[in-house]
Amino acid sequence: MTIIIAVQSFRQGTGKTTVVANVAACLATQGKVVGVADLNFPAPTLHLPFGVSMHPRTHHLNNFLWGGCHIEEAIVAVPLPSGELGRLFLLPASINPHDMMRMGRSAAHVPLLNTALQEFAEACALDVLLLDLHGGLHDEVLLAMAMADVLWIVLRPDVQDFLGTSISLDLATRLAAENVALIVNEVPPSLDEAQVAQTVRQTYGREVLTVLPHEPEIAALASAGVFCWRWPRHPAAERYQQLTTALLHHG
Repeated sequence: MTIIIAVQSFRQGTGKTTVVANVAACLATQGKVVGVADLNFPAPTLHLPFGVSMHPRTHHLNNFLWGGCHIEEAIVAVPLPSGELGRLFLLPASINPHDMMRMGRSAAHVPLLNTALQEFAEACALDVLLLDLHGGLHDEVLLAMAMADVLWIVLRPDVQDFLGTSISLDLATRLAAENVALIVNEVPPSLDEAQVAQTVRQTYGREVLTVLPHEPEIAALASAGVFCWRWPRHPAAERYQQLTTALLHHG
């Protein structure tokens, strides 16, 4: 049975896609069959760290939702580093501006998302499926939050993120979302990480899975690769590995 993990943030720019890419990479490294789906339709970028070119790709998640292709035609197999035992598959969203606007003009595609994700999981026999959601609370975000087995909300130690996360958590409660936890990202070195985790935990009454510091190496990578594959022995990569190990143990 596929474990579905939705990764959400109230605002864009929290590093949510970086979290999704690195968690997926670590899971695949540990021998799992992993899928990642880009549900960030207004600003899709999940293909970038995996080095997948969207030109001139015509089959993608948007195309499936509009009845233009089978799900198998939209799926991309992502090559793993040499020697890794797992498998990784990407279900990308269209980067065509016309397609992005079309998705925003109508919510007709939303009911089909559940079908798309189920077919993706079945076609690739996925152990884990990670959903990279758009920042905010769009219709497809709410659906994904409700259907996921696990919901991770990513926030930075920022006043606006704290306020927005309260709204996300309130909606998650209303939607009866399961296994909701928080990831604090981009914590500057001037802040004590343990204190940040304690503050977030006390503020929301939710589990803090991990605190990820701001890393110049991740910033320098600029989404042009997967950090945990590039520097697997870096302390930040070890935190992602610990996060995925805990996920598998819990699951």
